[in-house]
Amino acid sequence: MQIKSLHYIVLLVFFIGIRSAQTSKLIHPNLLMAKIQSCRLYFYETYSRLFSLFISFKHW
Repeated sequence: MQIKSLHYIVLLVFFIGIRSAQTSKLIHPNLLMAKIQSCRLYFYETYSRLFSLFISFKHW
C-alpha cells in the first residue's frame, strides 16, 4: 500500500515537472525539450531507485 502511494507521488512530481516546463513556453523550444527530457530522466531514475528498493525489501 505504501509503495503504491509512493508511485503516485513520483507520477505527480513527473507531471508537475512537465507542466512547469510547458508553462515556460517563452523559452526557446529546444530548451523546453531539454527541460522535458531532464524531467523524464529524473522520473526514470527515481522510479528505478524506488523499484530496486522495493525488490530489496521483498527479498528481506
